[in-house]
Amino acid sequence: MERIETSKSPSVRRSYLWLCDTALQWLLLQYSLFRIAEASVSDRRWTALNHFVSFYTKKLSLGVAPLPLFGYSYFSSGSFSYYKRLSFRLEKEYYVVSVDKSDPPLFWSLAVHEFFHCWLGMREDIDRICSSQSIGTGRIDRTITERRVEEALCDALATRIIGPAYPHSYLHKLWAQFPVSVDVTYPTHRFRIECMAKVLDGLKLFESAKNVRDIGDAKFSDSWQDEEISWAMNEIVAVASKLPRFVKEDVESEAKKEIKSLDVSPPKDLPTLLLACWMFIESPGHEGAPSAVSRASDVILKVLEG
Repeated sequence: MERIETSKSPSVRRSYLWLCDTALQWLLLQYSLFRIAEASVSDRRWTALNHFVSFYTKKLSLGVAPLPLFGYSYFSSGSFSYYKRLSFRLEKEYYVVSVDKSDPPLFWSLAVHEFFHCWLGMREDIDRICSSQSIGTGRIDRTITERRVEEALCDALATRIIGPAYPHSYLHKLWAQFPVSVDVTYPTHRFRIECMAKVLDGLKLFESAKNVRDIGDAKFSDSWQDEEISWAMNEIVAVASKLPRFVKEDVESEAKKEIKSLDVSPPKDLPTLLLACWMFIESPGHEGAPSAVSRASDVILKVLEG
């Protein structure tokens, strides 16, 4: 504000005023998120969600655990900046991760994608990937390119750390939206699905990779190579492959074995548990029935609360 008062140029004053207004809006957003997080503690599922967040905080070695909340969708915020070019970043490290309050715990795998927005905010992977390609000759600019690369990279990283449960959640959550064109800041669903499939290939989970690709082939007529950032595919998968492996090699067979005893003795390993729950609701006689979703979600809550 002092610079606004001392600046002689009207254009400079307007620029400083815009920066102040943007910063104040950002801080107001953070305040509102803290209030929502405070209210979320009264939700009976909060303890389970907090344990879920804490588990993956340790896996990713984040400096601080994200503050979980039940919001209107899946998103993340915090000390990393969405105003990258303006360098808005608070000195104190903190993160906020929201899950869709209308979703059962079966879909919480999608929150892992949001954890990686926090994780990437402290790294240079996106800049490095985008700098490897001459940008500006295509139909999208550098900012849009970075946004798309980050979204696809978060998908790949989430699949790497949680396994097939992440693409299951993604496909079921967004199934109804697939016919609708995505926002310009997001890569195509076809491209994102292929990112997940390639990571599953790297994990040697070939059955799950094939299932994901088959759905993509059936749902979309375009190719993942039609995406403007298709050149980044190999580098996105390479970044994900550098993460330690947290998913068991036999997670597919183990999850299948656990379906029958899911209510009685559910697996404690989270990637196995979440995949077993998805297999359960897709098994003959259930096929996504609300009662099956409710049973699977109760099992997840029981394990996480314990």
